[in-house]
Amino acid sequence: MTKSSNHIVVVGGGLAGVKVIKSLIQKFHCSGNISITLVEYQNEPLCNIATPRALVDKSFASSCYLSYDKLFRNFSNGKVIHGWVNEMSATSLKVKTNDELLDISFDYLILATGCKVKTPWQHYTEFKDDGLLYLSQFPNTINESQSILLIGGGPTSIETAAEIKETYPQKEVTIVSNGLLSRTDIDPSYIKKLRGKLERLGIVLLLGERIIKPKDFQTDELLVHQHLKTKSGLEIYADLVLDSTGSIKPNTGFVEEFDPTSITESGYIQVTNTLQLEAYKNIFSLGDVANTGAPKMAAVLDPQVSTVTSNIYAMIHQKGLTEYVTPANDTMFLSVGKKDAFGCFKGYNNIVLDYAGIYLKSGDLFLGQLKPLYGL
Repeated sequence: MTKSSNHIVVVGGGLAGVKVIKSLIQKFHCSGNISITLVEYQNEPLCNIATPRALVDKSFASSCYLSYDKLFRNFSNGKVIHGWVNEMSATSLKVKTNDELLDISFDYLILATGCKVKTPWQHYTEFKDDGLLYLSQFPNTINESQSILLIGGGPTSIETAAEIKETYPQKEVTIVSNGLLSRTDIDPSYIKKLRGKLERLGIVLLLGERIIKPKDFQTDELLVHQHLKTKSGLEIYADLVLDSTGSIKPNTGFVEEFDPTSITESGYIQVTNTLQLEAYKNIFSLGDVANTGAPKMAAVLDPQVSTVTSNIYAMIHQKGLTEYVTPANDTMFLSVGKKDAFGCFKGYNNIVLDYAGIYLKSGDLFLGQLKPLYGL
C-alpha cells in the first residue's frame, strides 16, 4: 500500500537537479501523491554553458542568468529553499538559510550537487548582480588586451577563443594544449577539420604543448601580463590568460560527513547500477557529482534522469527497479563563433551536423532550450 504523499527533496538546482524535478512532475502528474522541495543556495544561477560568449560580450552576460521563481509554476506541491546543507541523515537534512536552520525530512533524497571548477567560466554567487560584477571584468580586459592565451583544448577553451577572435579579429588569440577535445572516439580527420575552422579564424594552435603553471597561478582570477613557459621550453607572453584546466572538486562535503564509504577516492558519490547509494535505497544521485561512469556532459543527463524518476516511482508503487546503462558519448556540438559550429555524432562529422550545431547552439549557446526548463 502506497503512502498518501511522499516528500522528495532534491539538493542542487543545476541542470541535473532541474531536469529530474521536471521529470518527476511529469511522471506523477496524475497521481498527486508527491511533494518536491529543491534545496539550492543560489537565487539566480549562471548558465555556464553560455559563459564563453559572456566573457567577451557584456551585453550578453545578463541573459545567462536563470531564476527558480517559476520552476514550480504548474505544480502546486513544489517549493524552493535557498540555503546550504549543513548535515544529513537517512531521512532528513539540516539546511542553513540566511535566517534560520531548517530541519527538512524526506522520503526520497536526490543528490545533484555538481562540482566546483575554479575557472572564469564557472563562478558561484548567490545573486545575479554579484555575478555580473564578476563577469564584467573580462570583456573590459579582453577589449584592452592585444594578446590572449587560452590554456586547454576542450570545448570551453575552443568556444571562448572563437568568440574572442570573431569579435576582435585583430587580436592575437592562442590555444595551448596537448590536443583538441581529447576524444578517442572521434576520427583524427574530423579533429583536423575542427583545427582548420579555428585556424581560418586566425587562432594560433600550439598543440602537443603544456604550460608550466607557477605556484601562485590562480585559475579563477584575472591573469594579466603573464610570462609563461611550456614544458618544451617555449616562452609565451600574454596580456591576458584564461585557463580552462582548473581542478574539479565534487560538492560532497555533507555527504562524506554522513557516510564516508559512499564517496570514491576521487571525491564523487558512489552509486549502484540503479543510481542509489548502496546502504540507503531512498537516496539517489545523478549528474556530475555521481560516479556513474558517464562523461560529465549535459548531453548524457537524460538517461540518468529517467532512471532516477522511474526508480522512485517504482519504489513508491512497489515495483521492480530499472538499471542505468551508461550511454555512448554520441553527440557533441561546439560553437565556433556565432555563425559556425562543429557537430559530431557517434564519432562522425559532416556538414549537416555542422549546420545542426549552428542552428541548435551557436545562436544563443542553448539558452533558448534551457530557459523553458526553469519556466522562463
